[in-house]
Amino acid sequence: MKFQFRRFSGTFPTISYYQITTLTRYLEWKCKYPGFGLKRLVEELGGIRLALVQGKTGGKVDLVVVEMDAKQVSLFSLLDLGKFMGM
Repeated sequence: MKFQFRRFSGTFPTISYYQITTLTRYLEWKCKYPGFGLKRLVEELGGIRLALVQGKTGGKVDLVVVEMDAKQVSLFSLLDLGKFMGM
């Protein structure tokens, strides 16, 4: 199976300051870390290591979490990210 990158040819929607602030506050509330900040959240989630694993007989390829620290595990479960990865 060959993987290809495709260029995005559409336009991005305009996001207002109010929408960004609301999203940031919602994520802080959802994560139960007041004052955590969007930048720190992205840094923590960006540190989660994932791998694609295929059995020796071929077939299905699974997405597996390789490495997470305690804070990342907490964020992963609070944001319920497993459902977006098919876990």
